[in-house]
Amino acid sequence: TDPRAEIQSLVAGAQFDRSKAQGLIEAKTTALRDKSPALVAAMGDFYDSLKPEQQAKLRGYLDQGRRHWRG
Repeated sequence: TDPRAEIQSLVAGAQFDRSKAQGLIEAKTTALRDKSPALVAAMGDFYDSLKPEQQAKLRGYLDQGRRHWRG
């Protein structure tokens, strides 16, 4: 679905559609909860398959990105 359209539908009427908003949040939360174990497993398998120097390089990229966003 189109997230923008979902948000727009919440404010389409005279009042904010609280019930629909809660339903959207519950649907997204359920999807996240149901799919997160597979995502964590895939990320873990990928990281664990890297050589130590590749892991270090990845950590360096992540640290570099964190410094970039701090400004």
